[in-house]
Amino acid sequence: MNFERILFDMIDNAVPILFCVLGGNFAYKVNVLNISMEGMLLMGAFSFPEAFLREIVCYSKGIFANFSEKRFIEQELGLLDLTELFGMGSTEVIVITLGKDGSLCYEKTAGSYKVTEIPVAKGAAVVDTVGSGDAYIAGFLYGYLNGCVPVECCRMGSVMASFILEKRGCLSSVPEKEEFIKHYEAYRQNTEGDKSR
Repeated sequence: MNFERILFDMIDNAVPILFCVLGGNFAYKVNVLNISMEGMLLMGAFSFPEAFLREIVCYSKGIFANFSEKRFIEQELGLLDLTELFGMGSTEVIVITLGKDGSLCYEKTAGSYKVTEIPVAKGAAVVDTVGSGDAYIAGFLYGYLNGCVPVECCRMGSVMASFILEKRGCLSSVPEKEEFIKHYEAYRQNTEGDKSR
């Protein structure tokens, strides 16, 4: 047997599991944002007990998911809708990204929730979508760390994602802070009347 091949297979199979577990434990321990279910989905979350997934999700203040990830979580946890998490743990914000259709920002309220539709921030062109979801989350976190309300954070996420879509590669069009703020202000003026449901 080839020792290098065995070592490669061990690393190749163990690293995604390790990142999923570390990411989940980090989200649980610091009780902040559960950034994405991406790692578990790529890996196959079926290798994690339902109780572990439930604990990670319920003790996260914020959940980010695309539509497929949303459906996966609902199915795995036996939920009719992801918004049921508002009554099950620490979840305060759920953001569902919808690609070219924008995103939805669900915010917990007293005894219920409100949802706001966030339109896509238009960039120069869509060249490559790789990294746009991560860029959205980065823009959201920028707003969150600067004390913005969730809807404003989502708008910042949409603007950041618009930059990443303009060139091939996930880091080839990251804007300078001033450029980001300029585009955000223009976008915000055009989206003041976002639709709340």
